[in-house]
Amino acid sequence: MLPHLRTRSTCALLSLYLVQACERFAFVAMLPFFVLYLHQHHGFSEHAALLVLGVFQALSYLGALPAGTITDRWLGRAPATLLGCALLALGYGALALDCLVLLWPALGVMVIGHSFFKPGISAITSELVGVKRREQGFLWLRLATNIGAMAGPLFAERSRVRDGWCGVFLWSMAAMALGTLLFVSRPRQRPASSNAATRKPSAFVSPASEREQVRAVWLTCSVALVSWLTAGQAGSSLTLFAEAHTQRHIRLGASQFILGPGDFASLRDLVVLMRKRREQG
Repeated sequence: MLPHLRTRSTCALLSLYLVQACERFAFVAMLPFFVLYLHQHHGFSEHAALLVLGVFQALSYLGALPAGTITDRWLGRAPATLLGCALLALGYGALALDCLVLLWPALGVMVIGHSFFKPGISAITSELVGVKRREQGFLWLRLATNIGAMAGPLFAERSRVRDGWCGVFLWSMAAMALGTLLFVSRPRQRPASSNAATRKPSAFVSPASEREQVRAVWLTCSVALVSWLTAGQAGSSLTLFAEAHTQRHIRLGASQFILGPGDFASLRDLVVLMRKRREQG
């Protein structure tokens, strides 16, 4: 009985990790090309293209607040996450049609999709792994995120060279369609033991200690803010800089290779995976 439950729980979690990998594959496949797509293909100025990408990403995160309220009060976690998957696939599909009229509706649909997906997948994972395995469960979720984010730009780069801009968004749409199917067909599993059952009675926390904890949280958030402000340049201003001011041709013997935005975009997550591998080894 116990081995069966353990196997079923592992399959349920693996499905969620694959869904997360598909979502990151889809988004990061598009990310390093989007500013160039708006600038080179639709005639946006560099400033306008960067502004569109920045507002899109900001709304995708801020939208999680109203989406979370709707999820908690009416939809539920699984239906909200499924809705997010479906809307993201629809948004990428609209971009793949390469029609300027569909650009803004597609971005709007994707903002709503991200708003429901981001908190939903984390909440379901937390519910399945429980308190005792939460750290390990989210470590694997993060690894899935890095694997998807590393692979997406590499596939999109090859497709852009071969099929043009539509190929980039087709890869994203295909990844999210696969993620939607995986989420629908995932094994159903009861949540892990409730927090109340597994948590030991907490000792009294003094006001001074509570203030220290709040200060630590704010400090961590401040560091994260600076970190993501710099990391966010990789898919925006640094893409434009690399396109105009770097030598992207590499010659190895008689062969010559051209490095594109997708090749550079995959390096960050490749380094993260190599570092985690080294730490575990």
